[in-house]
Amino acid sequence: MFETGSFLAPLLERYIPWMYADSFVWTGIGLLANLLFGSRILVQWIATEKLKRVIVPSSYWYLSFFGGLLNMIYAIHLDKLPVIIGAGAFVIYARNLFFLLKGKHANPEN
Repeated sequence: MFETGSFLAPLLERYIPWMYADSFVWTGIGLLANLLFGSRILVQWIATEKLKRVIVPSSYWYLSFFGGLLNMIYAIHLDKLPVIIGAGAFVIYARNLFFLLKGKHANPEN
């Protein structure tokens, strides 16, 4: 049967064994993911302070998406279902980036 807490490894480890091997590289990926994702708040705060009104710059969505994507990859590496579900929010950031890029193509002045 499955190991305690194991979710995807029984299905995927045969095909991508490096995903479930513990290493300093995985720790680095997890740290980078959290650094990117966490820095989005700093970027938003600086933009808001600069304009003296609440603003969400496009860089916020890029940091959200790429930080969230790396968090999802790291969550799959950890192989814990609650963490994987929580990291799934990066799909929302991808959708927001889609709208952001679609809007820039429709209105090139932005």
